[in-house]
Order: sequence, then structure tokens, then C-alpha cells
Amino acid sequence: MGRASLPLLVVLSFAAGCGGSDTTITGSNDTGNFVTNGTFSATVGGAAWSALGRVVVTRPAGSLAIAAASTTYVIEITLVGATKTGTYSLANSVSNASQVIVGNANGMAWVTGAAGATGSVTITTFTSTHVVGTFTFDAVPGPASSATGTLHVTNGAFDLTY
Repeated sequence: MGRASLPLLVVLSFAAGCGGSDTTITGSNDTGNFVTNGTFSATVGGAAWSALGRVVVTRPAGSLAIAAASTTYVIEITLVGATKTGTYSLANSVSNASQVIVGNANGMAWVTGAAGATGSVTITTFTSTHVVGTFTFDAVPGPASSATGTLHVTNGAFDLTY
């Protein structure tokens, strides 16, 4: 399995099994969807997008992982070595394992962890229970995906408790 395949499978499995008993709604968005632990939105391919339900935030081994899903896209941001505020590159390089994976309901996937992809995530607040930031990236079709063309994601923003 390639670099992008395993995390995407994890995120898609998570999205399929999402549910839980969260009932407090703390954020809403232009599309009418709700995030139960903050806000997470972007412009994906020129259209407004926002997460639905709980956005998963984990901090494995000095890194940060955020997984958000809606009825149209799943977005997973993985920032290797993210332990404080700052700007983290999503550009593909030997020394950078940080990346974003985007999957859609048709099984297509785009990644920033491949040649030709660019982007960054800027974290402005980072505590043991709260993360705030922005992101923008251009993702290319993932390995073994039927996706074509570059997926442009702009105006990305998140404000999440965990």
C-alpha cells in the first residue's frame, strides 16, 4: 500500500462508522451541516464545504491528525511533528511526511503527498484540548484512484475542541 492509501482507508472507515451520542451543536455553516465540537470548513473545487458531525482530532507521537467528513468529501490532515503553533508545509518532499488526503463518495481520492501537490496548514492556537487554524492546498489524484485533475481547496478553517 502506498503512502496515501492506508490513511485514506482509515478515514473512510471512520466516516462510515461515524455516529455517537453527541447532541450539543456548537457550530454551523453555510451548507446547513453541523459540527459537534467546533467548526471545520473550506471551499473545495470552488464549492462551499463543511464537515458534518464530530471532527476527530488526535495527537499521535508529537503530530496532529484531523479527520472530517460530510456527505460529499472526507478530509484528513496529518501534520507530522506538529507540536506548536506555526505554518506546516504540505509540499511533497523526502523530509516532509505531512499531507492531506481527500476522498469523495465516488471512491476518488486526491493527496498532497505526491509530486505536483502544494499547500500549507497554519495553526494559530494549539493546546491540549483546542486547535485553531487555516489551510489551503492543491491536491493531485491519489495512487489507484480514478480521480482526475488537481483538486483546489481554499479558505480552509477549523476551530476544534477535543
